[in-house]
Amino acid sequence: MYLLNYERVKSLKSSVLRGLGKLSLSLLFSIGFASYAQAQESCQDVFGFFSFPRIIDELDPYAPHTIEDVPSYLRNKIGKETLSEVHNENVDYIILQGPGTLYKNFFTAPDVVKIKEIPNDFGAFNVVRVEFKNGRSAFVFTNVNGESRYLQVLSFLRLARVDENRIYSKGQLVSYNIIYRRTFRALKEVPDLVVFGFSNTSFEIITKNNPVKAREAYLATNHRYATQKWIKPLFMEHELQNMGVQAMTFANGKKVWFIDNEYGDRATVLIEALQNHGVKNILLLGTAGSLNPIYQVGDVVSPQTYADGNGRMILSNTTFSLVQRSGEHVHVDSPALESKRWLKQEIADGNDLVDVELQKAAGVIAPTVHFEAYLVVSDLLNSKTPQDYTKWTEKSRQKSMEALKPILTQSLLRIGVQPTTEITDYKVEYFKTTKGDQ
Repeated sequence: MYLLNYERVKSLKSSVLRGLGKLSLSLLFSIGFASYAQAQESCQDVFGFFSFPRIIDELDPYAPHTIEDVPSYLRNKIGKETLSEVHNENVDYIILQGPGTLYKNFFTAPDVVKIKEIPNDFGAFNVVRVEFKNGRSAFVFTNVNGESRYLQVLSFLRLARVDENRIYSKGQLVSYNIIYRRTFRALKEVPDLVVFGFSNTSFEIITKNNPVKAREAYLATNHRYATQKWIKPLFMEHELQNMGVQAMTFANGKKVWFIDNEYGDRATVLIEALQNHGVKNILLLGTAGSLNPIYQVGDVVSPQTYADGNGRMILSNTTFSLVQRSGEHVHVDSPALESKRWLKQEIADGNDLVDVELQKAAGVIAPTVHFEAYLVVSDLLNSKTPQDYTKWTEKSRQKSMEALKPILTQSLLRIGVQPTTEITDYKVEYFKTTKGDQ
């Protein structure tokens, strides 16, 4: 049963890790187990030994941060109650990797006596408080899938000053490739262009002045989808169940798909699935934090290069007058990792922008695929008056839409769609998650 394993590992972890300090796994296993495999079987079948990855461990939760109000930020991300218990040694933190549908047995185990979902304003994952028969409790994070999302949750816990000896992780990251491919096949078409990110904004820009006859019907379909996708799945539901592909067809037969951005390395899986489906044109529209004080919130920037860990990779050029050319671009798995120390080092390295998806998406683009990337500045990290996306104004939004309009127009012209080419069909295909999907 889950509780028996939980308590056994809890006891072992406390006595060994706290008594002997941080030991390597190989040394730990040599002390109490005959082999690594035996240790995994007896202790890691439900909850594994845990220590922060290096990138998380290097984050000093007591050091100055680019986030102005860290407590408020964390309350928004993981919930007020979750944050309030970080110093309670009778409460643990459990990360269940993969979609929530994998863990119904965990939450229905006989040792679980109470379950309460913790409200938080962050829609990317769920937080649940679970109470056990022995009086202990734990905050359980579900729908944590993808390495970047996993590191994001860990960065929140690190910034909240949670003792790593009270953190447990179960499961493994699950690829959604099969879900993407099944959904693409259901559409029975290969699009001439995929707009990846800012899907509803792009729909609004393209349809605004188009001579479409069924405007009201298409707007109603778009509104239903825009409303549905913001409904947060429950903690035992699949995180993709309210998301999907918006498919648009023009009078000349050209087809465009609009897909919401995927977080971090999950963008890699989605881009690869699109390419395997035969897509040859991808336009990435995302947001980025500015490390350069010349940029303002709402500016649209086209990165010149990005750091891929092995050097600098060149991105496509742009000639749009409303789009600024930036210098270097850097990846980060979570804004919670953006400490003042991190900021100083990135500026010294000559980086202008930071985001989560671009490096992951661009890194798997095939040579036969035309790829362009444009980022809307959403956060000012190196400014006397720091700003983030929560302080966006309607003026900032309109500014970015004006800059995105010629980008979308040019992308449509590339595939043979004029501004006057009528939209003749528009539909939404939700991602086809099934009970058999992980």
